[in-house]
Amino acid sequence: MELKRFRKDFFAALFDEIVKRFKWVLAFFILSVAAGGAVYGYKYYRSGVEQQAHKAFLECMNYFDAPIGEAQKEIDIFGIEKVSFATTDEKWSKVAEVFKKAYATNSSSGIAPLFLNFQAEAFIKQNKLIDAIALQKKAVVELRDPHLKSVYSIKLSLMQLDSGDHVVRQNGFDLLKSIAEDSKSVVHDFALYHIGLHFWHEKDFALARNYWNQLVLSYGQDSKHPSPWTAQAREKLKLIASL
Repeated sequence: MELKRFRKDFFAALFDEIVKRFKWVLAFFILSVAAGGAVYGYKYYRSGVEQQAHKAFLECMNYFDAPIGEAQKEIDIFGIEKVSFATTDEKWSKVAEVFKKAYATNSSSGIAPLFLNFQAEAFIKQNKLIDAIALQKKAVVELRDPHLKSVYSIKLSLMQLDSGDHVVRQNGFDLLKSIAEDSKSVVHDFALYHIGLHFWHEKDFALARNYWNQLVLSYGQDSKHPSPWTAQAREKLKLIASL
């Protein structure tokens, strides 16, 4: 239970960070399109497709970010009326619905996999892990950007490791291990820490120490790319040394 809570907290925080960063990208994209416009032919068509998809994404995020409580009447800078929900169940059911519809309508756009990812997040909130895993896998396959693919892959691996199905858990472990062995991955440090944590909970302290030592050596304070995960790894390594 402790490991599941930790993983849930981790990829929830990671997901929130992606949301915050990506919304600024979306806002900039829409404003750029509005200012510059498309010219003609296929480029004009693709610009329209992407503009429609980004607008749909912002509208869906209105539901994702909606509070629980009384309805709000404000209109945001994109002319989208803000909404709210009476209950948590009502909110995440609606969020899953709007992202599903948006994906169906915008499946040819470059950001289509993100609709799947957010629908998967809504399923997690509803404790529908099997459905969430299926959507996350589809999103990972469809993602074109290698960095986002890595980020969403590690989230998928942690979701799979929380499954009650042995085969699914093994798939999650194999995916996490492959990322931990890829030093070029943008989430390499995350993977090293979490595969070490996996072995920690399995009480295989030798393997846990192996991965955490790699993390500390590669991403310590004096490294080119320091990682906040090294601090937690050091604490765990001290505990292993005291055993």
